[in-house]
Amino acid sequence: MLYTRYHHDLNAAFNEFNRGATFAAIEYEKLLGTIDRTGTNKTIDSGQFCLPLFCALLAGRWELARQLAFWSKHPSVKINNPHDTVYIERLLAALILGKDSEIEAILNDEAKVLKRRAPVYASYFDLIVAASGQDQALFNKELSRVEAEFRARSKSRADVVNGYGYGKIDNALNFDFMAVGICKIAAKRGLITQIDSEYIPKVIVDFWQ
Repeated sequence: MLYTRYHHDLNAAFNEFNRGATFAAIEYEKLLGTIDRTGTNKTIDSGQFCLPLFCALLAGRWELARQLAFWSKHPSVKINNPHDTVYIERLLAALILGKDSEIEAILNDEAKVLKRRAPVYASYFDLIVAASGQDQALFNKELSRVEAEFRARSKSRADVVNGYGYGKIDNALNFDFMAVGICKIAAKRGLITQIDSEYIPKVIVDFWQ
């Protein structure tokens, strides 16, 4: 992400996203293949698919994102540790695969806990709901809220995780990769991203390979 805003090098950024998604896909394909062949009881934590899914989307690799989302539904993928990225991953995979009923079920169940523990995610949940409902007006409203909240957090210098927009020192140089990833899925559902800012750069939203 720093390539995009600090170094102003989109090609390097896209290459970095692509490397991350491709490496993860190769590893998961081998691991899941081994599990299927041997019948081993090895499990994979659901949250491990979160960043590879975003990388595939940011790299413009829609089919790869769909493949990763499909693999994340494999029986050996379990919620071993119900941490923040597990819920984001499950919502993202459901949105990519068009499983809107799963989105509603997740939000009505496990995500309630996450909203209480990490309310910063609440606006992303609402953005996903707007995207799944293909409601352009609601999507515009929720995206504006997400962008405003990220903009405010980017000015913070709290010593917390920066990648998700909480506000660590170099977060001022990042863009909101979660919002951009959701916007890219929304585009596949016919929705238009009407914001173009340093936090939600439309050049990445519109990029597909």
